[in-house]
Amino acid sequence: MKNNINLYEQFAVENLTELHNWCKNFDNKNNELKYLEEIVDYNLKNNQQTVSNTILEAELVVDNKFHFIDPWDMERCEQLISFTEINWEHKYNGDPEWMYMICRMSFLKKLARAYAYTKNPKFANKIIALVKYFSTKYSDYNGNENTTWRTIDAGTRFSNLIYAFLIIKNCEIISENDIEMFFKVFLKHIEFLTVKYESWKRLSNWGILQSLPLLQFSLIFKEIFLESNNLFELAMERLTQSLKIQILADGGHWEKSPLYHNEVLDTFSKVVNLCLINSIEIEDWILKKIILAHEYNLKILKPDRTQPMQGDSDNTNLTSRLQVAALLFQRQDFKFFTGETVYEENVWDYGFMLTKNYQNLKSKVPAFKSFCFPVLGEGYYRSSWEQDADWLWFSCGSLGSGHGHGNSLHFSLTINGKDFLIDPGRYTYKGTDKNREYLKSQAAHNTIIVDDTPTQKFKGSWEITKTPRYICANMQEYNNEYTFFEGTDLGRVDNGQVINRQILIVDNFATIIVDDLFNYANITNVKNNFILDKNVNVKEFENYFEMTNNGTSIYFYNLNQVKPKILRAVVSYNYNSIEDSKKVVCEISNPKTGMINIFAKSKLNIKKHDVFNKENIKLNDKKFKSFTLTNNNQSYTIYFAFEELVGGSPLVYINHETFYGKVVAKNNNSGQVTIIK
Repeated sequence: MKNNINLYEQFAVENLTELHNWCKNFDNKNNELKYLEEIVDYNLKNNQQTVSNTILEAELVVDNKFHFIDPWDMERCEQLISFTEINWEHKYNGDPEWMYMICRMSFLKKLARAYAYTKNPKFANKIIALVKYFSTKYSDYNGNENTTWRTIDAGTRFSNLIYAFLIIKNCEIISENDIEMFFKVFLKHIEFLTVKYESWKRLSNWGILQSLPLLQFSLIFKEIFLESNNLFELAMERLTQSLKIQILADGGHWEKSPLYHNEVLDTFSKVVNLCLINSIEIEDWILKKIILAHEYNLKILKPDRTQPMQGDSDNTNLTSRLQVAALLFQRQDFKFFTGETVYEENVWDYGFMLTKNYQNLKSKVPAFKSFCFPVLGEGYYRSSWEQDADWLWFSCGSLGSGHGHGNSLHFSLTINGKDFLIDPGRYTYKGTDKNREYLKSQAAHNTIIVDDTPTQKFKGSWEITKTPRYICANMQEYNNEYTFFEGTDLGRVDNGQVINRQILIVDNFATIIVDDLFNYANITNVKNNFILDKNVNVKEFENYFEMTNNGTSIYFYNLNQVKPKILRAVVSYNYNSIEDSKKVVCEISNPKTGMINIFAKSKLNIKKHDVFNKENIKLNDKKFKSFTLTNNNQSYTIYFAFEELVGGSPLVYINHETFYGKVVAKNNNSGQVTIIK
């Protein structure tokens, strides 16, 4: 670290001994570690397994062995990398993301917590050695801004440095020179992160992640840091500017990746907590936006408590983040998913008092089940909040940022808590890797491709070269029996087509997917892809496919008399991990009508019907479709119209019964007719 930093011009101390004494006597009263002994005691009693894991991970770091396996590591890597001398610029499989991960230094918190649990000074000593080594080797950020000093990584590193220091500052092995080193490192990060803030970062998670530690430092060290007020105002201004534009009116993050939504949400949750500890009033609009962002997690939650792998996201369990809303905002509906024990990480991040209050918080089932995000263009159906529920996600809206994937009109489907149709994840950010190109493409999503020409196109890892306009996803629920989604991709308007997808869910019975282009002139082929979870096995029968995942079966029918194909696919549940799977492809050559696919919870008998107008003239079966679906216990007659009836009565007749509407469902058991659309 450069020696021209004068600590005593920036801190209210006159010499190093005074600074050392202040640190020794500082009691963490203005931060999450105020009750450090109670935090340690709670975790040792209630989180024994994760505490053991933390200590084991810290032992690896002591031996210069690194991997990144925390659930919320942005770019996970299970491969253990060992060094004699640490290479901070190591690229695992040529991927610079490994370098970025090690430079974030998340392991400093593990080392510090291991020290708190064991009082073994080797963990504190390793922190000192790592900080000294890195700050000596990379004393100047100039020239390293795309490697070891990217602002997103430097921001995360600074936050980790602060909290590791607060935990080990009273360790007997820390010298005055070590204290001086830490504070010079702090100031170097403040200098870098305050200056290197370009306007584009207001709309990026980068700007948020680099601003958090500035706010943390300004509040934690406000007694001695002379620029504390100015630094706080700068950090708060940047954070609130970003919050205004990044979290949309329905609570979702504009980048449309649950992983990055949660990185941003984690930052703002820590801001709220630190402000509450310091009795700083937070404007209502800020709290409302942050609560909405927490509710987003609840609304997208899969039955197995993970997030959907939308965009650049992994198959990450959301319960630790749901618990934060219960801790901060006393939300009983969030506690329904998170149990009575506060996660080890949350105890450290939010402090003992919130942990203590959590014990008295009751839980309750959320008041809603399904939800549509009208701004994001995302819809979610669930049959219940239990882990054996049915669940569907439908996407039709803006692509978002470079973290977005080609998922226009995509849907994922879970039945009885088992995944069947999925978004296959991200795997890598290496633009030269063919799997990166594939996993971002529409071909890797459960959507519609016309003439082998996607409406969304990408170049390299981050560039979007084509994206359509949309009529965003909308959702309607009817009588606790039907849920209906619809969205339209306008990417082929210049060709005279619009790509429309309608999804009708008959609760606990079947999911009906209806795709239509409205104009089929000069179209060579239309293709539906259905990407399967790796655990799904497929058996082919004469008129249907049976798909089975760990004892749960569903039955797939195509009503266009297409012979579906089973092809190889790949899926990635975590960064740096890729596995074989399968996909079912339905393709129609020279189509004249829309595609209808059905995923049923039991075997069906399917009977198609002719549709007549009031003059008893049969209507075009390419434009007016009706069929009855029957299993051993239930029977439904469904009607879809792809064209308006004009020049007379809009009534139609099916099996001598009168129907009205564009989408109609009749429960043949009860006789109840429901006009869906």
